[in-house]
Order: sequence, then structure tokens, then C-alpha cells
Amino acid sequence: MSCSSDPTKLATSTIPQFDGTNYKKWSDAIRAFLRYQGVWYLIQGYGSTATVPVPGLARPTSATGTPTATEILAQAAWDEKNDKALGIIQLYVAQNLRHLVDDKFLALDAWTAIKAGYEKPGAVGAFVNAAGIEVKPQLLALLMINALPKSYQTIAGTILTTQTDVTLLTAALIKPKIVEEEQRRVANRTQIARVSKAPLLDKKCEKCGRKNHTTEQHWDTKPANSGSSSGNGNNTQQ
Repeated sequence: MSCSSDPTKLATSTIPQFDGTNYKKWSDAIRAFLRYQGVWYLIQGYGSTATVPVPGLARPTSATGTPTATEILAQAAWDEKNDKALGIIQLYVAQNLRHLVDDKFLALDAWTAIKAGYEKPGAVGAFVNAAGIEVKPQLLALLMINALPKSYQTIAGTILTTQTDVTLLTAALIKPKIVEEEQRRVANRTQIARVSKAPLLDKKCEKCGRKNHTTEQHWDTKPANSGSSSGNGNNTQQ
């Protein structure tokens, strides 16, 4: 059977792999396919539990007693739908980003994890998505590194030398490292400012003997004596 006569194959052939740069295109396609499969309601939050709660199974609510056969069947039906939706999402995520969804047991959690990190791209990302331009993750990562200021050359060099597998060089890998570096710098600046403002209680001024400032910080408020009064003409010879 060809793709043209099989709606499912036709639909799956149009779904792109999510690579970190194409969230809008990917999410639109996945949403349509999940609706076609009848499982989109799980992502919307409806039916996030089985119609009858079952203790010990996925997303139970407060249930008491031993579940009945009907309750177990209801939970099993929900689990099957959830597994289908989760599997579809995981299949269309690039290998280097699979860690975002591999540890999820609920389709809603997998969708939320991707949405939280990629739904709102910057100006460039929005333009790229709207224009339908395909940008390789490796190229996007290199552009990000190249855009870093000169003061970040050390961290940029570290990223490039430690990541020997170019296929794994992505924006998702670089962003946390840049954020970590910025947080480290902010912490250092805060520490330096705190030290510079600390009271100089252990210092002693050699001019006045006080301990609240240093000799260099001493300010003499008395004007210097410019000369002796003995030669000012006030002394009259008797």
C-alpha cells in the first residue's frame, strides 16, 4: 500500500524530527497527528486520569478499596492511549534531544518539557520558523558561539575542544553552559563587591591611630602651616 492511499503513512511522512530549531513546525504537525489518532485530549489535560481511579496505576486519584474489573479496564484503556501519545512524541524527537522525553511516563509531561524550553524563540528563531528555513542544529550552535563576546572566548574554546562529536553540538548543549558561566561571573562580582564594602576594623591608620580607616584613607582637616610667624614683621626691635 502506497503512502497516498494510507492516511497514517501520509501523515507520519510530513512530521519533521524536532531538532531544537523547528518547534512551531514540529508542534503543529504532531498536534494534528495526535488528533488524528484520537489522543490529543491527553495533552490538553482532559482525561488526565482514568474515568474511574485505580490505586497503584498511572495518575490515580483518591480511591478506596480494591479496584473492580471495570475500573481496571478503564485504567488499562487510559494507559494504552497515553502510551500511544507518548510514543508518537518520542519518535519525532532528534536523538540528541531525546533526554528531554525519555524519562517521562506521561505524554502530557513529555509535551510540556519540550514546550517549556522551545515554545518562545528569540527574534531570529521566530523569523526562521515563520520563513520555513531549515537550519541545522550544528550551524545554529556555531552561530551562538560566534556571537559570544570576547570575554567569553575561554568558555567558547572549552565547548569546542571538549565536544569532539560535532553531531552533538547543539543549542540545547551550549545554552546551559553559557548560563552556568554567566551565573559564575555574577557570583564573583557579588563577592568582590561584598569584600570591597566590608568595614576595615582590622586596619589601623598610622597618622591618627584609629582602626576604622587606613593611612591612605586618612583625611587631615587642618590646613598645613605655610611658614613661621617669626619672620612676618610683627616683631619690632626694641
